[in-house]
Parts: sequence; C-alpha cells; structure tokens
Amino acid sequence: MAKDSLEQTKRKFYHFVSKKCFDIDGLGPKVIDLLFEHNLISTFDDIFTLKKGDLLALPRFAEKSVDNLLSSIEKARDVSLPRFLASLSIPQVGEETAFDISKNFGSLEKIKKSFF
Repeated sequence: MAKDSLEQTKRKFYHFVSKKCFDIDGLGPKVIDLLFEHNLISTFDDIFTLKKGDLLALPRFAEKSVDNLLSSIEKARDVSLPRFLASLSIPQVGEETAFDISKNFGSLEKIKKSFF
C-alpha cells in the first residue's frame, strides 16, 4: 500500500479533529500545519501527548490559547465509537457507516475480534 503524501496526511488530521469527529476546538488546519512544521505530530495519538511547553514555543501561542487548546484536547479523549470510527479516514466509512458498525458491534473490542 502506498504511503500518504504529507498533504494527504494533513487532510486526514483536519478530518480527525473536525466537528464531526473528535471536535477539538482550536485545532484547525493552520494549527495542524504548524504542529507538523515543528515535528510535534505525525500520528493521531501525538495530539493527545502535546505538552504546554511544546505549544508555548510555537509562534502566536500565548498561555491562554495553549490552555484552551489543551482543555479541548482533554475533552476530546472521551469520544463516541461512531465518531472515533469516522475519524480514522477508512475508505467508504463515513458518519452513517460508522454509526451502523458501532450499533452492530457495540464496542471497539468486538470490532477488533471480528477482523483481526
């Protein structure tokens, strides 16, 4: 399978943090681009390991904006299964399909057992 280009990867991140998925307020395309530019993220889980010091070192980031962003990231840790599935950019799995999958299986563990 071909590796995604940087632009494709960024688009997947934009989708991952969007309102229909993890809904991380303050983490839009410009901020994601900045995080990539400073090598602070490369995988989705890197978002959840960002530290205050990392963000304060970025241009245009003050204490309050960093605190707000970290608070939004913390809230996003508790996401529903359909939103989680939709966030993964799986081909042919949008909101409706993600909802149907989660309704059918009920948990991520049951999905893993069925496919892996």
